[in-house]
Amino acid sequence: ELEKVGLKLNETLLFCGARSFFNEPQTIYPKLIRTFWRNVEFVNKKTIASKVLGVQIMLSNDIITKATGCLREGSTYQEGWEKNYDSHVTRALYWENIEKAGDQKTTVYNLMCEKAKIWANILNKSVLYKADSKTTLLDLHKFVLFHLMENLPFDLPHTIYINI
Repeated sequence: ELEKVGLKLNETLLFCGARSFFNEPQTIYPKLIRTFWRNVEFVNKKTIASKVLGVQIMLSNDIITKATGCLREGSTYQEGWEKNYDSHVTRALYWENIEKAGDQKTTVYNLMCEKAKIWANILNKSVLYKADSKTTLLDLHKFVLFHLMENLPFDLPHTIYINI
């Protein structure tokens, strides 16, 4: 069914350098995650630390890179990233609804093409935290969505780290 909307999940994740993150079975322990965030401290700009069950845990780009198995290649998110792509971002996210989307300052979920909506939902449930609602996308979401829609590599470990 995903193929009907042009979504080739494995192929796209491979092109974008993010496939190994999604290949691993992911067991989530909500209590441990809450404890981690309750105790988090920023050691410096590149490292955060926390204590869970008496164990010190350190996170950095390098640690996330090793844990996800994703290489740090491709584009890195930064403010103003969209300027490098002109109108390609709008076209990639809205396709047939591009006229309705116009020159929106924010990404309008309801106008996005089906493929972009599916990717947005996958991202909200895995790599990126949701903004205020399912229909609100942050600039970081838009960055990742664009790269997935266009099969462009991006630095997933860095994206995860700055999303923390």
